[in-house]
Amino acid sequence: MPIIIPIIVFIVSGVGVTYMISKKVPLLRSLDSSVLAAEVNLEVKKSLLEERMKRQLKMRFEFVQVLFKPLGQKLGEWLKKLYSLVVHKEREYEAKMRQVEYEEYSDNEKNKVIEDQLEIARDKETEEDAESKYLEVLSLDSKNTEAYEGLVEIFMKRKEYDHAREIYEHLLRLGSSKIEYFLNLTEIWLSQDFIQRGFRVMQGALKIHPKNPKLLDKLIEVAILLEDAMLARDYIRRLKEINPDNKKLIDFSKQVEDL
Repeated sequence: MPIIIPIIVFIVSGVGVTYMISKKVPLLRSLDSSVLAAEVNLEVKKSLLEERMKRQLKMRFEFVQVLFKPLGQKLGEWLKKLYSLVVHKEREYEAKMRQVEYEEYSDNEKNKVIEDQLEIARDKETEEDAESKYLEVLSLDSKNTEAYEGLVEIFMKRKEYDHAREIYEHLLRLGSSKIEYFLNLTEIWLSQDFIQRGFRVMQGALKIHPKNPKLLDKLIEVAILLEDAMLARDYIRRLKEINPDNKKLIDFSKQVEDL
């Protein structure tokens, strides 16, 4: 009986947190800056977000952590992820609000703001402040590569792989052919045991860069993970043609023989 009560409270708290996020996140995603500028004061919106979302979530997080200390590590990690998601959405929201302020700025004034915010983000001691600045830059320039890369670095440090993955996918949809984006996106998929998805990313990269040794190297690794000896041998052959001195070739061949 003593075990059942904490479990019930855990479930109720989890449902409550999930319900709050399901109600708040669609609101954040559906923001229209022109409507907000006309209808709602910036400070009221920020206050609403802080008071109703951040405070309530934090209270639930602290309450459940204390209550479930014996059960708590997994629960704490789960709630931290939820809390991190909402805080990230809050920063997106605030950046959207600031976008309203910048609507009257000239292009030169906007560029100056972007340069200033990027400079501040580079020097920020805390990831939270840097994240906020990068999001502000993106509210002014939705294709700013430095801001996206700064956010990815933050998300990877926090192990928020879904956010990092979304950014890499977005950059590739924007038309980037940067090899590091393909490689890093593949690593994220592999770290989550989605080997086929990682393989598809690498195949797309190879169509753009058919003779890149880094891509062929990674494709051999992925083919071995898929236990596809024929495919791995084909990529080994192609890698030999462009980089015959690659020190990994012997090891790759041995691994393929063991498949």
